[in-house]
Amino acid sequence: NEVNKKIDYYLVISFFTQTPAIQIVHKLLYTFGYDFDKKVLFKFNDGIGRFLKYLEKNKYYTNNSTFYFIHHMSPHWPYLNDSNCNYKKFSGKVNFEGYESSYKCVLKKISLMIEFLSKNDPDAFVVFQGDHSWEMSNISEQQYGDRKDIFNIIKLNDGCSLDQSINYNNVNTLRTILFCITGDKSVKFLNEN
Repeated sequence: NEVNKKIDYYLVISFFTQTPAIQIVHKLLYTFGYDFDKKVLFKFNDGIGRFLKYLEKNKYYTNNSTFYFIHHMSPHWPYLNDSNCNYKKFSGKVNFEGYESSYKCVLKKISLMIEFLSKNDPDAFVVFQGDHSWEMSNISEQQYGDRKDIFNIIKLNDGCSLDQSINYNNVNTLRTILFCITGDKSVKFLNEN
């Protein structure tokens, strides 16, 4: 369908979540028995799963020099899956069982992505990054521990390696990828944490 190719539904939903429109539609649909969370949000929160289906269907991973950015919303609230990535709704923003299930599901999705890329594009540069870590640790730092820095998994091709003396924050990770692609030895890395 030509319209689906021109509309990014994830961006539309992201825009409207900043307004009361989603809440109004959600309540209205719920009144008529439509499970918005299961039929809409569950699907759109799974960026990795949607991307894998896209790659398998279109075989775009065979092209060289392709950049993809995937924004996978889990394990953020709302917690909409069990640890096996099946739909299961957990109520409340502070729900440790929901967070744990979502976290375990994300690890499975990451493993699926790594397996797919290892098989279909073994020379790909791959970066998984969290923009922040466990927000619920802020509820009580003494009870749940410090909020840690970002989550990083970095896979480089055989022509490049990680320097263990570098703190791989968002900036240094990007600089590493650029260094590996260009071979430019003048790339400078940030030293602070």
